[in-house]
Amino acid sequence: MGVGDYVGERALLYDEPRSATVKTVMDSELWRIDLTAFKQVVRGPILDYMKDRIAFQNTKVELDSLTCNRVVGRGGFGLVKMVQSKETGTRYALKCVSIKQAVETGQTQNLLAERNILAELDHPFVIKFIRTFKSNQYVYFLMELVTGGELLDALQELGLLSHAQAQFYVGAIILALEFLHERRIAYLDLKGENCLIDSHGYLKIIDFGVAERVVNGKIFEARGTPFYMAPEVILARGYTTVADLWSLGVCVFDFMTGQFPFGNEIDPREAGATEQIFAKTLKGRLKFPAGMKAKAVKDFIKGLLEKDPSQRLGAKAEGYAELKAHPFFEGFTWDALLARQLEPPYKPKKEVYAEDADNPAGGEESELCILADKAGEDAWEQATLSGLTGESAAYNGKFRPAGTHEGRPYLQHANGDMFIYTVNGGRIWLLSPKLGDSDVEVWLQSSSSPLDSHAPPEGRWQVRSLSVSGVPSIKVCMDPDPRWLEEF
Repeated sequence: MGVGDYVGERALLYDEPRSATVKTVMDSELWRIDLTAFKQVVRGPILDYMKDRIAFQNTKVELDSLTCNRVVGRGGFGLVKMVQSKETGTRYALKCVSIKQAVETGQTQNLLAERNILAELDHPFVIKFIRTFKSNQYVYFLMELVTGGELLDALQELGLLSHAQAQFYVGAIILALEFLHERRIAYLDLKGENCLIDSHGYLKIIDFGVAERVVNGKIFEARGTPFYMAPEVILARGYTTVADLWSLGVCVFDFMTGQFPFGNEIDPREAGATEQIFAKTLKGRLKFPAGMKAKAVKDFIKGLLEKDPSQRLGAKAEGYAELKAHPFFEGFTWDALLARQLEPPYKPKKEVYAEDADNPAGGEESELCILADKAGEDAWEQATLSGLTGESAAYNGKFRPAGTHEGRPYLQHANGDMFIYTVNGGRIWLLSPKLGDSDVEVWLQSSSSPLDSHAPPEGRWQVRSLSVSGVPSIKVCMDPDPRWLEEF
Protein backbone atom coordinates (compact mmCIF):
# COMPACT_ATOMS: atom_id res chain seq x y z
CA MET A 1 0.00 0.00 0.00
CA GLY A 2 1.04 3.59 -0.52
CA VAL A 3 -0.08 7.18 -0.09
CA GLY A 4 -3.84 7.47 -0.61
CA ASP A 5 -4.56 3.73 -0.32
CA TYR A 6 -7.30 2.51 1.96
CA VAL A 7 -8.43 -0.64 3.75
CA GLY A 8 -11.59 -1.70 5.58
CA GLU A 9 -14.20 -0.69 2.99
CA ARG A 10 -15.61 -4.23 2.87
CA ALA A 11 -16.53 -4.06 6.56
CA LEU A 12 -18.40 -0.78 6.03
CA LEU A 13 -20.17 -1.83 2.83
CA TYR A 14 -21.27 -5.31 3.88
CA ASP A 15 -21.27 -5.13 7.69
CA GLU A 16 -18.56 -7.79 7.88
CA PRO A 17 -15.76 -8.11 10.44
CA ARG A 18 -12.48 -6.60 9.26
CA SER A 19 -10.14 -9.36 8.12
CA ALA A 20 -7.11 -7.33 6.99
CA THR A 21 -4.08 -6.70 9.14
CA VAL A 22 -2.03 -3.61 8.29
CA LYS A 23 1.58 -3.28 9.39
CA THR A 24 3.58 -0.13 8.71
CA VAL A 25 7.27 -0.27 7.82
CA MET A 26 7.85 3.45 8.38
CA ASP A 27 6.24 6.39 10.16
CA SER A 28 2.75 6.74 8.68
CA GLU A 29 -0.31 8.92 9.09
CA LEU A 30 -3.62 7.03 9.03
CA TRP A 31 -7.11 8.53 8.84
CA ARG A 32 -10.17 6.74 10.13
CA ILE A 33 -13.75 7.17 8.89
CA ASP A 34 -16.87 5.79 10.60
CA LEU A 35 -19.93 4.29 8.93
CA THR A 36 -22.03 7.46 9.09
CA ALA A 37 -19.41 9.64 7.44
CA PHE A 38 -18.62 6.88 4.93
CA LYS A 39 -22.22 6.75 3.71
CA GLN A 40 -22.37 10.53 3.42
CA VAL A 41 -19.16 10.84 1.43
CA VAL A 42 -18.93 7.66 -0.64
CA ARG A 43 -21.74 7.69 -3.19
CA GLY A 44 -22.33 7.25 -6.89
CA PRO A 45 -19.56 6.05 -9.21
CA ILE A 46 -16.90 5.82 -6.49
CA LEU A 47 -19.20 3.47 -4.54
CA ASP A 48 -19.65 1.28 -7.63
CA TYR A 49 -15.89 1.27 -8.11
CA MET A 50 -15.34 0.13 -4.51
CA LYS A 51 -17.80 -2.74 -4.94
CA ASP A 52 -16.07 -3.85 -8.14
CA ARG A 53 -12.70 -3.62 -6.40
CA ILE A 54 -13.96 -5.90 -3.60
CA ALA A 55 -15.05 -8.51 -6.16
CA PHE A 56 -11.50 -8.59 -7.49
CA GLN A 57 -9.94 -9.08 -4.04
CA ASN A 58 -10.55 -12.82 -4.26
CA THR A 59 -7.22 -14.17 -5.54
CA LYS A 60 -8.11 -17.82 -4.85
CA VAL A 61 -9.77 -18.18 -8.25
CA GLU A 62 -8.60 -21.31 -10.10
CA LEU A 63 -8.41 -21.82 -13.85
CA ASP A 64 -10.85 -24.72 -13.81
CA SER A 65 -13.41 -22.57 -11.96
CA LEU A 66 -13.71 -20.25 -14.97
CA THR A 67 -15.83 -20.55 -18.08
CA CYS A 68 -15.02 -18.70 -21.29
CA ASN A 69 -17.71 -16.42 -22.72
CA ARG A 70 -15.89 -15.02 -25.76
CA VAL A 71 -12.67 -13.58 -27.15
CA VAL A 72 -12.36 -9.82 -26.53
CA GLY A 73 -8.94 -9.07 -28.03
CA ARG A 74 -5.78 -10.44 -29.54
CA GLY A 75 -2.24 -9.35 -30.21
CA GLY A 76 1.27 -10.58 -30.88
CA PHE A 77 1.26 -12.27 -27.45
CA GLY A 78 -1.94 -14.33 -28.03
CA LEU A 79 -5.60 -13.94 -27.07
CA VAL A 80 -7.56 -12.09 -24.40
CA LYS A 81 -10.73 -13.91 -23.39
CA MET A 82 -13.73 -12.86 -21.33
CA VAL A 83 -14.11 -15.48 -18.60
CA GLN A 84 -16.57 -15.84 -15.74
CA SER A 85 -16.36 -17.45 -12.33
CA LYS A 86 -18.71 -20.41 -11.97
CA GLU A 87 -19.02 -19.67 -8.26
CA THR A 88 -19.49 -15.88 -8.03
CA GLY A 89 -20.44 -14.84 -11.57
CA THR A 90 -17.65 -12.24 -11.60
CA ARG A 91 -16.32 -11.62 -15.11
CA TYR A 92 -12.61 -11.20 -15.84
CA ALA A 93 -10.25 -10.73 -18.77
CA LEU A 94 -7.83 -13.64 -19.25
CA LYS A 95 -4.67 -12.89 -21.24
CA CYS A 96 -3.24 -16.12 -22.69
CA VAL A 97 0.44 -16.18 -23.66
CA SER A 98 2.10 -19.09 -25.45
CA ILE A 99 5.12 -20.34 -23.51
CA LYS A 100 6.70 -21.55 -26.75
CA GLN A 101 6.29 -18.15 -28.39
CA ALA A 102 7.60 -16.35 -25.33
CA VAL A 103 10.74 -18.51 -25.33
CA GLU A 104 11.29 -18.18 -29.08
CA THR A 105 11.01 -14.39 -29.01
CA GLY A 106 13.06 -13.95 -25.83
CA GLN A 107 10.15 -12.46 -23.87
CA THR A 108 10.29 -14.68 -20.78
CA GLN A 109 11.94 -12.11 -18.52
CA ASN A 110 9.60 -9.38 -19.78
CA LEU A 111 6.62 -11.57 -18.88
CA LEU A 112 8.03 -12.15 -15.42
CA ALA A 113 8.68 -8.42 -14.95
CA GLU A 114 5.15 -7.63 -16.13
CA ARG A 115 3.70 -10.07 -13.62
CA ASN A 116 5.74 -8.70 -10.73
CA ILE A 117 4.88 -5.08 -11.57
CA LEU A 118 1.16 -5.75 -11.98
CA ALA A 119 1.03 -7.61 -8.67
CA GLU A 120 1.81 -4.45 -6.71
CA LEU A 121 -0.47 -2.02 -8.56
CA ASP A 122 -3.86 -0.93 -7.27
CA HIS A 123 -5.08 2.39 -8.66
CA PRO A 124 -8.44 3.55 -10.05
CA PHE A 125 -6.90 4.40 -13.43
CA VAL A 126 -4.70 1.30 -13.81
CA ILE A 127 -6.12 -2.09 -14.79
CA LYS A 128 -6.50 -4.42 -11.82
CA PHE A 129 -4.44 -7.60 -11.79
CA ILE A 130 -5.85 -10.66 -10.00
CA ARG A 131 -3.38 -13.52 -10.42
CA THR A 132 -1.56 -15.75 -12.93
CA PHE A 133 -1.90 -19.39 -13.92
CA LYS A 134 0.23 -21.72 -16.04
CA SER A 135 -0.32 -24.91 -18.01
CA ASN A 136 1.85 -27.02 -20.30
CA GLN A 137 1.45 -24.57 -23.17
CA TYR A 138 0.42 -21.19 -21.75
CA VAL A 139 0.81 -18.69 -18.97
CA TYR A 140 -2.34 -16.75 -18.13
CA PHE A 141 -2.89 -13.30 -16.65
CA LEU A 142 -6.27 -12.92 -14.92
CA MET A 143 -7.25 -9.25 -15.02
CA GLU A 144 -10.12 -6.87 -14.46
CA LEU A 145 -12.52 -6.82 -17.43
CA VAL A 146 -12.82 -3.30 -18.88
CA THR A 147 -15.96 -3.10 -21.02
CA GLY A 148 -16.06 0.36 -22.66
CA GLY A 149 -13.56 -0.10 -25.49
CA GLU A 150 -10.39 1.85 -26.20
CA LEU A 151 -9.86 5.56 -25.62
CA LEU A 152 -9.53 5.73 -29.42
CA ASP A 153 -13.19 4.67 -29.68
CA ALA A 154 -14.14 7.61 -27.46
CA LEU A 155 -12.00 9.94 -29.56
CA GLN A 156 -13.77 8.77 -32.73
CA GLU A 157 -17.07 9.66 -31.10
CA LEU A 158 -15.90 12.98 -29.66
CA GLY A 159 -13.61 14.16 -32.46
CA LEU A 160 -10.68 16.39 -31.51
CA LEU A 161 -10.77 16.97 -27.78
CA SER A 162 -11.72 20.34 -26.37
CA HIS A 163 -9.60 21.81 -23.59
CA ALA A 164 -12.04 20.58 -20.92
CA GLN A 165 -12.28 17.10 -22.40
CA ALA A 166 -8.49 16.87 -22.63
CA GLN A 167 -8.22 17.89 -18.97
CA PHE A 168 -10.34 14.88 -17.99
CA TYR A 169 -8.41 12.19 -19.89
CA VAL A 170 -4.94 13.72 -19.50
CA GLY A 171 -5.62 14.26 -15.80
CA ALA A 172 -6.42 10.55 -15.35
CA ILE A 173 -3.22 9.56 -17.18
CA ILE A 174 -1.19 11.93 -15.00
CA LEU A 175 -2.58 10.43 -11.79
CA ALA A 176 -1.79 6.93 -13.06
CA LEU A 177 1.76 7.90 -14.08
CA GLU A 178 2.34 9.66 -10.76
CA PHE A 179 1.32 6.44 -8.99
CA LEU A 180 3.71 4.38 -11.13
CA HIS A 181 6.62 6.80 -10.91
CA GLU A 182 6.38 6.98 -7.12
CA ARG A 183 7.18 3.26 -7.28
CA ARG A 184 10.04 3.86 -9.77
CA ILE A 185 8.12 2.09 -12.54
CA ALA A 186 8.61 3.44 -16.07
CA TYR A 187 5.58 2.55 -18.20
CA LEU A 188 7.29 3.17 -21.59
CA ASP A 189 4.36 2.48 -23.93
CA LEU A 190 1.88 5.26 -23.29
CA LYS A 191 -0.51 5.71 -26.25
CA GLY A 192 -4.22 5.81 -26.93
CA GLU A 193 -4.37 2.09 -27.76
CA ASN A 194 -3.19 1.27 -24.24
CA CYS A 195 -5.93 3.28 -22.55
CA LEU A 196 -9.34 1.65 -22.11
CA ILE A 197 -12.63 3.17 -20.97
CA ASP A 198 -14.65 1.53 -18.21
CA SER A 199 -18.44 1.29 -18.10
CA HIS A 200 -18.65 4.69 -16.32
CA GLY A 201 -16.47 6.47 -18.88
CA TYR A 202 -13.28 6.61 -16.79
CA LEU A 203 -9.86 5.67 -18.11
CA LYS A 204 -7.76 2.56 -17.36
CA ILE A 205 -4.13 2.12 -18.44
CA ILE A 206 -3.41 -1.43 -19.62
CA ASP A 207 -0.54 -3.53 -21.06
CA PHE A 208 2.59 -3.42 -18.92
CA GLY A 209 4.53 -5.66 -21.30
CA VAL A 210 7.44 -3.23 -21.72
CA ALA A 211 7.23 -1.49 -18.32
CA GLU A 212 10.39 -1.61 -16.22
CA ARG A 213 11.39 -0.75 -12.71
CA VAL A 214 14.27 1.73 -12.50
CA VAL A 215 16.60 -0.07 -10.10
CA ASN A 216 20.07 1.22 -10.96
CA GLY A 217 19.35 4.86 -11.67
CA LYS A 218 18.64 4.50 -15.40
CA ILE A 219 17.33 2.18 -18.11
CA PHE A 220 19.47 1.66 -21.21
CA GLU A 221 17.32 -0.46 -23.54
CA ALA A 222 15.26 1.31 -26.23
CA ARG A 223 11.63 0.20 -26.04
CA GLY A 224 8.17 1.48 -26.84
CA THR A 225 6.23 2.61 -29.94
CA PRO A 226 8.31 4.81 -32.30
CA PHE A 227 5.96 7.84 -32.54
CA TYR A 228 5.80 8.06 -28.73
CA MET A 229 9.41 7.35 -27.75
CA ALA A 230 11.35 10.14 -26.05
CA PRO A 231 14.69 11.25 -27.53
CA GLU A 232 16.64 9.77 -24.62
CA VAL A 233 14.90 6.40 -25.16
CA ILE A 234 15.74 6.42 -28.87
CA LEU A 235 19.39 7.15 -28.10
CA ALA A 236 19.42 4.47 -25.37
CA ARG A 237 22.08 6.33 -23.41
CA GLY A 238 20.21 6.05 -20.15
CA TYR A 239 16.78 7.35 -19.19
CA THR A 240 14.32 7.36 -16.27
CA THR A 241 10.57 7.54 -15.67
CA VAL A 242 10.70 11.08 -17.12
CA ALA A 243 10.55 9.45 -20.57
CA ASP A 244 6.85 8.79 -19.93
CA LEU A 245 6.21 12.54 -19.73
CA TRP A 246 7.41 12.95 -23.33
CA SER A 247 4.95 10.21 -24.38
CA LEU A 248 2.24 12.10 -22.50
CA GLY A 249 3.07 15.20 -24.54
CA VAL A 250 2.70 13.21 -27.77
CA CYS A 251 -0.68 11.94 -26.56
CA VAL A 252 -1.96 15.44 -25.70
CA PHE A 253 -0.86 16.74 -29.11
CA ASP A 254 -2.56 13.78 -30.80
CA PHE A 255 -5.78 14.06 -28.77
CA MET A 256 -6.20 17.76 -29.55
CA THR A 257 -4.90 17.97 -33.14
CA GLY A 258 -5.34 14.49 -34.59
CA GLN A 259 -1.65 14.41 -35.57
CA PHE A 260 1.69 13.30 -34.22
CA PRO A 261 4.07 16.15 -33.36
CA PHE A 262 6.99 14.49 -35.14
CA GLY A 263 6.88 12.34 -38.28
CA ASN A 264 3.13 12.59 -38.79
CA GLU A 265 3.59 12.29 -42.56
CA ILE A 266 5.44 8.96 -42.29
CA ASP A 267 3.58 5.70 -42.92
CA PRO A 268 4.79 3.38 -40.14
CA ARG A 269 4.22 0.34 -42.40
CA GLU A 270 6.81 1.41 -44.95
CA ALA A 271 10.37 0.12 -44.94
CA GLY A 272 12.69 2.34 -42.92
CA ALA A 273 9.78 4.15 -41.26
CA THR A 274 11.10 3.64 -37.72
CA GLU A 275 14.44 5.27 -38.54
CA GLN A 276 12.64 8.18 -40.22
CA ILE A 277 10.40 8.72 -37.19
CA PHE A 278 13.41 8.64 -34.89
CA ALA A 279 15.22 11.21 -37.04
CA LYS A 280 12.19 13.54 -36.95
CA THR A 281 11.89 13.15 -33.18
CA LEU A 282 15.57 13.90 -32.57
CA LYS A 283 16.00 16.77 -35.04
CA GLY A 284 12.52 18.10 -35.82
CA ARG A 285 11.03 21.33 -34.44
CA LEU A 286 7.67 21.36 -32.69
CA LYS A 287 5.03 23.13 -34.76
CA PHE A 288 1.39 23.65 -33.86
CA PRO A 289 -1.54 23.71 -36.30
CA ALA A 290 -2.74 27.20 -37.13
CA GLY A 291 -6.05 26.55 -35.35
CA MET A 292 -4.44 25.91 -31.96
CA LYS A 293 -4.42 29.29 -30.23
CA ALA A 294 -4.73 28.60 -26.49
CA LYS A 295 -1.44 29.62 -24.86
CA ALA A 296 -1.92 27.36 -21.82
CA VAL A 297 -2.39 24.31 -24.07
CA LYS A 298 0.62 25.10 -26.23
CA ASP A 299 2.84 25.83 -23.23
CA PHE A 300 1.77 22.56 -21.59
CA ILE A 301 2.62 20.53 -24.70
CA LYS A 302 5.91 22.40 -25.19
CA GLY A 303 6.88 21.67 -21.60
CA LEU A 304 6.23 17.94 -22.03
CA LEU A 305 7.97 17.75 -25.42
CA GLU A 306 11.17 19.29 -24.07
CA LYS A 307 14.04 17.28 -25.54
CA ASP A 308 16.24 17.84 -22.49
CA PRO A 309 14.67 15.42 -19.96
CA SER A 310 16.06 17.37 -16.99
CA GLN A 311 14.07 20.43 -18.10
CA ARG A 312 10.88 18.60 -19.03
CA LEU A 313 7.65 19.69 -17.36
CA GLY A 314 7.17 17.54 -14.26
CA ALA A 315 10.82 16.43 -14.16
CA LYS A 316 12.18 19.19 -11.94
CA ALA A 317 12.15 19.40 -8.15
CA GLU A 318 8.41 20.17 -7.94
CA GLY A 319 7.61 16.91 -9.72
CA TYR A 320 3.97 16.23 -10.44
CA ALA A 321 2.90 19.28 -8.46
CA GLU A 322 4.25 21.34 -11.36
CA LEU A 323 2.09 19.43 -13.83
CA LYS A 324 -1.06 19.73 -11.73
CA ALA A 325 -0.55 23.44 -11.10
CA HIS A 326 0.02 24.27 -14.77
CA PRO A 327 -2.48 26.75 -16.33
CA PHE A 328 -3.57 23.90 -18.63
CA PHE A 329 -5.51 22.57 -15.62
CA GLU A 330 -6.95 25.89 -14.46
CA GLY A 331 -10.36 25.28 -12.89
CA PHE A 332 -9.86 21.51 -12.82
CA THR A 333 -10.58 19.61 -9.59
CA TRP A 334 -8.12 16.78 -9.08
CA ASP A 335 -9.87 15.36 -6.01
CA ALA A 336 -13.16 15.17 -7.91
CA LEU A 337 -11.45 13.21 -10.69
CA LEU A 338 -9.93 10.72 -8.27
CA ALA A 339 -13.27 10.41 -6.45
CA ARG A 340 -15.00 9.80 -9.80
CA GLN A 341 -17.29 12.77 -9.25
CA LEU A 342 -16.68 14.41 -12.64
CA GLU A 343 -18.96 13.85 -15.62
CA PRO A 344 -16.93 11.98 -18.28
CA PRO A 345 -16.94 13.44 -21.79
CA TYR A 346 -18.01 10.05 -23.16
CA LYS A 347 -19.97 7.16 -21.65
CA PRO A 348 -20.17 3.84 -23.49
CA LYS A 349 -23.73 2.93 -24.44
CA LYS A 350 -22.88 -0.76 -24.64
CA GLU A 351 -19.96 -3.11 -24.07
CA VAL A 352 -17.22 -2.59 -26.66
CA TYR A 353 -14.14 -4.75 -27.23
CA ALA A 354 -11.22 -4.58 -29.65
CA GLU A 355 -12.19 -7.98 -31.07
CA ASP A 356 -15.49 -6.55 -32.33
CA ALA A 357 -13.64 -4.20 -34.69
CA ASP A 358 -10.80 -6.57 -35.61
CA ASN A 359 -12.93 -9.67 -36.15
CA PRO A 360 -16.63 -8.73 -36.63
CA ALA A 361 -17.56 -12.30 -37.58
CA GLY A 362 -16.51 -13.48 -34.13
CA GLY A 363 -14.23 -16.36 -35.18
CA GLU A 364 -14.46 -19.97 -34.09
CA GLU A 365 -15.48 -19.37 -30.53
CA SER A 366 -15.60 -23.05 -29.58
CA GLU A 367 -11.88 -23.44 -30.28
CA LEU A 368 -10.81 -20.01 -29.09
CA CYS A 369 -12.57 -20.41 -25.77
CA ILE A 370 -10.67 -23.48 -24.60
CA LEU A 371 -9.04 -22.28 -21.38
CA ALA A 372 -6.53 -24.95 -20.51
CA ASP A 373 -4.56 -27.64 -22.32
CA LYS A 374 -6.63 -30.71 -23.09
CA ALA A 375 -6.04 -33.46 -20.59
CA GLY A 376 -2.96 -35.49 -21.41
CA GLU A 377 -2.10 -33.40 -24.48
CA ASP A 378 1.43 -32.12 -24.89
CA ALA A 379 2.63 -29.52 -27.35
CA TRP A 380 3.22 -31.53 -30.54
CA GLU A 381 5.08 -29.54 -33.20
CA GLN A 382 4.53 -30.01 -36.92
CA ALA A 383 7.86 -30.47 -38.71
CA THR A 384 9.17 -31.86 -41.99
CA LEU A 385 12.29 -33.91 -42.65
CA SER A 386 13.29 -32.89 -46.18
CA GLY A 387 15.35 -35.06 -48.50
CA LEU A 388 14.41 -38.38 -46.90
CA THR A 389 13.33 -41.40 -48.91
CA GLY A 390 11.77 -44.74 -48.24
CA GLU A 391 11.22 -45.67 -44.64
CA SER A 392 12.90 -42.47 -43.40
CA ALA A 393 10.16 -40.35 -44.98
CA ALA A 394 7.76 -41.68 -42.38
CA TYR A 395 9.36 -39.27 -39.94
CA ASN A 396 7.76 -36.26 -41.56
CA GLY A 397 5.19 -35.15 -39.01
CA LYS A 398 4.94 -34.24 -35.36
CA PHE A 399 7.47 -34.46 -32.54
CA ARG A 400 7.45 -33.57 -28.87
CA PRO A 401 9.79 -33.66 -25.85
CA ALA A 402 9.21 -36.97 -24.10
CA GLY A 403 11.12 -36.70 -20.83
CA THR A 404 13.76 -39.20 -19.77
CA HIS A 405 13.99 -42.97 -19.40
CA GLU A 406 16.79 -44.62 -17.44
CA GLY A 407 18.56 -41.30 -17.38
CA ARG A 408 18.44 -40.79 -21.17
CA PRO A 409 16.47 -37.85 -22.61
CA TYR A 410 14.00 -38.62 -25.43
CA LEU A 411 12.12 -36.96 -28.26
CA GLN A 412 8.98 -38.79 -29.40
CA HIS A 413 7.43 -38.91 -32.87
CA ALA A 414 3.63 -38.95 -33.21
CA ASN A 415 3.81 -42.59 -34.34
CA GLY A 416 5.24 -43.47 -30.94
CA ASP A 417 8.88 -43.98 -31.93
CA MET A 418 11.35 -42.56 -29.46
CA PHE A 419 14.61 -40.78 -30.24
CA ILE A 420 17.44 -40.73 -27.73
CA TYR A 421 19.42 -37.52 -27.85
CA THR A 422 22.92 -36.77 -26.66
CA VAL A 423 25.11 -33.69 -26.80
CA ASN A 424 28.45 -33.49 -28.53
CA GLY A 425 30.44 -30.52 -29.79
CA GLY A 426 27.81 -28.05 -28.68
CA ARG A 427 25.02 -29.76 -30.69
CA ILE A 428 22.31 -32.25 -29.79
CA TRP A 429 22.22 -35.54 -31.71
CA LEU A 430 19.14 -37.73 -32.09
CA LEU A 431 19.75 -41.46 -32.58
CA SER A 432 17.31 -43.85 -34.24
CA PRO A 433 17.83 -47.21 -35.99
CA LYS A 434 14.80 -46.43 -38.15
CA LEU A 435 16.92 -43.81 -39.96
CA GLY A 436 19.47 -46.34 -41.15
CA ASP A 437 21.58 -46.02 -37.98
CA SER A 438 22.57 -42.50 -39.09
CA ASP A 439 22.48 -39.68 -36.57
CA VAL A 440 19.91 -36.91 -36.87
CA GLU A 441 21.53 -33.59 -36.05
CA VAL A 442 19.63 -31.19 -33.78
CA TRP A 443 20.67 -27.55 -33.70
CA LEU A 444 20.11 -25.95 -30.33
CA GLN A 445 18.90 -22.33 -30.51
CA SER A 446 19.67 -20.66 -27.21
CA SER A 447 20.98 -17.43 -25.80
CA SER A 448 22.88 -19.39 -23.20
CA SER A 449 26.56 -20.25 -23.41
CA PRO A 450 27.63 -23.21 -25.62
CA LEU A 451 26.63 -26.60 -24.31
CA ASP A 452 29.19 -28.70 -22.53
CA SER A 453 30.19 -31.78 -24.50
CA HIS A 454 28.08 -34.85 -23.66
CA ALA A 455 25.97 -32.87 -21.17
CA PRO A 456 22.20 -33.11 -21.78
CA PRO A 457 20.60 -29.65 -22.01
CA GLU A 458 18.64 -28.38 -19.08
CA GLY A 459 15.42 -26.43 -19.45
CA ARG A 460 12.18 -26.46 -21.35
CA TRP A 461 12.56 -26.89 -25.11
CA GLN A 462 10.27 -27.40 -28.10
CA VAL A 463 10.86 -28.65 -31.62
CA ARG A 464 10.77 -25.62 -33.92
CA SER A 465 11.44 -26.86 -37.46
CA LEU A 466 13.17 -29.63 -39.36
CA SER A 467 15.51 -29.22 -42.31
CA VAL A 468 18.48 -30.84 -44.02
CA SER A 469 22.10 -29.79 -43.51
CA GLY A 470 24.25 -32.66 -44.68
CA VAL A 471 22.13 -34.96 -42.58
CA PRO A 472 18.52 -34.40 -41.50
CA SER A 473 18.50 -31.73 -38.79
CA ILE A 474 15.97 -30.55 -36.23
CA LYS A 475 16.06 -26.98 -34.95
CA VAL A 476 15.08 -26.71 -31.32
CA CYS A 477 13.88 -23.73 -29.30
CA MET A 478 15.59 -23.84 -25.94
CA ASP A 479 14.56 -21.99 -22.79
CA PRO A 480 17.95 -21.46 -21.09
CA ASP A 481 16.40 -20.79 -17.69
CA PRO A 482 12.97 -22.38 -17.17
CA ARG A 483 12.81 -21.19 -13.56
CA TRP A 484 10.88 -18.09 -14.70
CA LEU A 485 7.77 -20.29 -14.97
CA GLU A 486 7.89 -21.02 -11.24
CA GLU A 487 6.57 -17.47 -10.61
CA PHE A 488 3.30 -18.18 -12.45
